Amino acid sequence: MKTHRSTRLTHSCLSLMIAGLAFATSTSAVAAQKTVCTVTINSSDERAMFIKKLPAGDFKFVELTEFDKSAQSYDRAQSKWFENACAAKVQCDILLVSAHFGGFFWGTSQYMLSMEQLEKNSCANTCDGILKKPKEVFLFGCNTLASKDKDHRTQSQYTQVLIEHGMDATLAERVSETRYGSVGSTFEDQMSRAFINVPHIYGFHSTSPSGANIRGSISRYFDMIPNYANHLDKMSDASIHNDELDRAMVDSPMAQQSGAATVASKAEGLPFRNQICKTYDDKLSIVDRTKVVTNMLRSKDRMIYLDAVVRFLSQNIMMIRQNTWANEDLLSIHKNQDVMTDLDTKKKSSESSINLKLDLYDLDVTLGRIQQSEFNQVALGLLKPELKNLTSTKADLVCSQLARRGLRMKVNADDFNPAKISSVPMLFALQCLETEDPRLTTAVVKMIDSPSVMRDGNNLRAYLLALTRLPGAEAEKLAIARRIAALPNYGAFKPYTTGLIAAYGTGDEQLKAAGDLTKFDIHETTYVYTMFSRRPKSEALASALISNFTNTRGRESAMTQLSSIVSLLPESSDKWSQVGSFIAQLNAREQTAVFAKIIKSGFSPNALADVLISTLTRGDSNYLAYQGYLLSKMSLNAQQTQNLLSYQQSQPMLSGFRALASWILVTQPKNMLTKKERSSLRGNGQKATCELDHEYPRCGFEAVRL
Repeated sequence: MKTHRSTRLTHSCLSLMIAGLAFATSTSAVAAQKTVCTVTINSSDERAMFIKKLPAGDFKFVELTEFDKSAQSYDRAQSKWFENACAAKVQCDILLVSAHFGGFFWGTSQYMLSMEQLEKNSCANTCDGILKKPKEVFLFGCNTLASKDKDHRTQSQYTQVLIEHGMDATLAERVSETRYGSVGSTFEDQMSRAFINVPHIYGFHSTSPSGANIRGSISRYFDMIPNYANHLDKMSDASIHNDELDRAMVDSPMAQQSGAATVASKAEGLPFRNQICKTYDDKLSIVDRTKVVTNMLRSKDRMIYLDAVVRFLSQNIMMIRQNTWANEDLLSIHKNQDVMTDLDTKKKSSESSINLKLDLYDLDVTLGRIQQSEFNQVALGLLKPELKNLTSTKADLVCSQLARRGLRMKVNADDFNPAKISSVPMLFALQCLETEDPRLTTAVVKMIDSPSVMRDGNNLRAYLLALTRLPGAEAEKLAIARRIAALPNYGAFKPYTTGLIAAYGTGDEQLKAAGDLTKFDIHETTYVYTMFSRRPKSEALASALISNFTNTRGRESAMTQLSSIVSLLPESSDKWSQVGSFIAQLNAREQTAVFAKIIKSGFSPNALADVLISTLTRGDSNYLAYQGYLLSKMSLNAQQTQNLLSYQQSQPMLSGFRALASWILVTQPKNMLTKKERSSLRGNGQKATCELDHEYPRCGFEAVRL
């Protein structure tokens, strides 16, 4: 019995040991499991092949776009999925990106990932698990590792390809300039800096195969390396060339690259990266960051730095203007003859795109070389001739440039080629142009029976939107809207027909249509709502829009609805306080766009002053000048005046915020402040001045004595 009991105990211990070993082995296997992070923005074929070929026991997959916390949002381009994935501290051994690429990643999913996001997070070390930890990064997209070398396409052909893939013409020109021209870093250098510690970055130096066409190559690649987990362990050495990948992708323009910090040959990119990173570094003062940018312009590599310079100035110009030292340093650039000669030569070159020329003229405004009015004249002078030989691409270029530059272009029938005045490209151009010429209205109205309009959904959409921007013929427009709304299988155009009925109808039909607008897709109604800015004031129509206001479909939709409401609402309406509560939900940029609509109407409702004071005190300096400008145009009540005075007194003596608030208070009636309070405002002030002839006003500051 004793022996038997001992045997039982031995068996029990042995069983426990075996179970423990099994558990330890299982735990070890899980711990050793590699993580493949995927970013599926366009084709899912590449991800599917990786999943098929990499054993589940050795590899787990994490799809980063699934970190979209608002997955049901209509506007995926604004999604914070990448930032959310970074914040979740995802750790990747392999990163696989599948998307179209042209300076940023985009595709059919509507998600986007920009080089600016990659650069900023790489610089800030806020996304190391995704950007720095992988041993291998696969970038399945055209030109992801392209140099400036020419390939089978010209720069203009590449621009056209990008447009055909859905990129607007202005951005396409900019990307093409980076790919083939002298402006900006090469894509391969940008990737090397963004994935600074990654030993192996794979991409394409020209056109990449589609997802469906590359499946076989991916399959062959993994078949060559049956134990990919072991392979990955060896790939921490950047000096090892991936010969198997070259052989598998032999029919593709595959390229291999390394992170800038991984091999000596890439170390030359580190000082460049260091300068770029400083422009993103909020821990540095605006004076220090401006000095970095002005040194970029003074360097012999100024054209390579130009994209970074333009980005920084566009995002921080108000902060620079607020700081005497930063502003003086920036303005001193135009005294450097070498810099100015170089920029002027590029500006006048026939090889430079319209976008690059306008970027350089815009830089002239920032540097104080020319006035904003001169820039506007130059820009319209470059863009208007494009209307004479109009194509859909040129229409896109004109519209995207006008939107980006905050310009308005007024046209008449004589600005177009008579042979193309009733053409489809003109329909697309009219979505951004302004006219009072009834000849254009007549030309468009009669196109309703054109097969090119009625048999093509995109053209019909452009046709309906053109009607919203043309003068007169309201009865004809209303009849067309009702006619198309009654057709079978034309439900996709209901947002436009409903908008036309809301704008040009009467009575209950009009009010019902106004209410129905909020039920449609954000991207469609954003265009439709703009017609109301050209309609007469209407308390009834504005009230219908107010009662149906919703911000549940995205901030852009809310901003557009409010822009329509403030365009229609009479100054005497008692609904301005309600509108103010809606506007308060927007950020400073969105509020600026809405207030621009209001100021163009020629009045500034006092009920909105509280919103502006609240926004001003939050200190979003990019819109500070405009907020101050608007407040100076309003007659503040006693409580609002005291709120602004309290804010002014809370700021440091030499603060630009204090100087601006002091100037606003001085513009108010004397009886709003005591003699002692007014006396305390004496000294240095900053007067805000704005040009309002565009969607997002251009503003600046002028030093004044109070």
